[in-house]
Parts: sequence; structure tokens; C-alpha cells
Amino acid sequence: MVTCGSPLGIKQIYSKLRKQPQPEHPKGIDQWFNVYDPRDVVALEERLLPLFGGELVDIKVQNGDQPHDIDRYLAHEEVAHHIGIALAKT
Repeated sequence: MVTCGSPLGIKQIYSKLRKQPQPEHPKGIDQWFNVYDPRDVVALEERLLPLFGGELVDIKVQNGDQPHDIDRYLAHEEVAHHIGIALAKT
């Protein structure tokens, strides 16, 4: 699983999840890559590992003047590398 600029770390968001009112690593998800730009206002709680645990890797990137732009998130070599590793295992 890959999340980019995710708001899942915000209590008001994760507390509304029906099956998961408290943060925990989702069952059935072996690897989770969370990518964030510290200036992305949607990802107010940048790092998700402290909340969700498990096989979660937080990756900090800089997206320039468009911090929440998905194209910029996916254009980072480190992000592509992690996605490639996950795809190779399928």
C-alpha cells in the first residue's frame, strides 16, 4: 500500500473509520509506504509509523511549490524505488 500526503494521521480522520476507530496497521497489508512533504497541509500528521506501526515506512520528500501534488510525490526516485520493490514481490 502507498499513501502520499495522507490525512490518516489526523485523529478526526482515523476516528471516523468504521472498522478501525483507533490507529492500527491494517490487516492483510504486508508493506505500507507513506510519503509526505512537510509543507503538505493535508498531511498534518506527517509520519504514520508511530500511529499505525507494522511494516510501514515513512518517506519524507520535497515537492517544491506544490506540496500536495500527486505527480510530484510519484516522481521521486525513492518513492518509485519502493513501489518497484513491492511490485516485484507480487
